[in-house]
Amino acid sequence: MSNANTVNILTVPRNNLETLLARVREMNKAITVIKGFKGGKILVRDGVNNTDTVRVIIAIEWESKEAFHAAKDEFKGWMGEKSELESQGVTMDGGMYLGESF
Repeated sequence: MSNANTVNILTVPRNNLETLLARVREMNKAITVIKGFKGGKILVRDGVNNTDTVRVIIAIEWESKEAFHAAKDEFKGWMGEKSELESQGVTMDGGMYLGESF
């Protein structure tokens, strides 16, 4: 059985980065107890052609696709409503992708 990985790609105004990262840290505390959670990473890089934004990639590793599907309702909405994020200038460039480790 291979591991499953989920990835979210966000563009975030540089001045809202710490607020977003605080939410991600809170989410981390909440999902570490979910069965099948193996770990996660947050990657931040400068925005492409824009010094006012940063790209944030949030990757989470699960024991299996089944573990991800069983857990996704438990952490749904951890970032808040989409409109709330948009009001802070955050855009989701890539949704929840599900892939396998190799």
